[in-house]
Amino acid sequence: MCVTAVVVAAAATVASTATSIGAAKANAAQQKLMLEQERKSIQDQREASRIQAAEAEAQRVAEFERNRAANLAAEAASGTRSESFLQGIEAASRKALALDLANIRSGLLTQDIASMRGIRVNRMTRQAVSISSGLQQAGAVFSGIGQLGQIGIAASAQSTPSAASSGSSGTGRGFGGGFGRGI
Repeated sequence: MCVTAVVVAAAATVASTATSIGAAKANAAQQKLMLEQERKSIQDQREASRIQAAEAEAQRVAEFERNRAANLAAEAASGTRSESFLQGIEAASRKALALDLANIRSGLLTQDIASMRGIRVNRMTRQAVSISSGLQQAGAVFSGIGQLGQIGIAASAQSTPSAASSGSSGTGRGFGGGFGRGI
């Protein structure tokens, strides 16, 4: 193999290796960007869920207060005072309010746990992308080194005389170009 061919083959191998490394880096960067956008979306959904839960709680408390005020107004308008009846209604209303608020908070907690799980999976996926990209880059480097080694071996084999033309006169007398007896 002539020197020019060796240089061209080596340059092509180096260029191919560099291209593979660049592609692995670009792919990893794109995947990380996509995962970062997904993480932000999960966080936005999580914040929206918190706001919705707070609004639902406020609405439920306001509804309780409106009902309570309506009951007090009805009692005052009727002119009769039945405290035991109102106390029973008030206790049941407070219990229903507490249950509704607990359900709202439980729903928020469930959504929050799902969001945190999604964020954790997203973080682990980003780490896996980094590891995979590093391994792809290392594989490209080692492949390039192997190809350069093969080019070197091929060039060395071309530049050194072969065993048939060196050391043997073709007389069939064996080793050493005719010295000694045929072995």
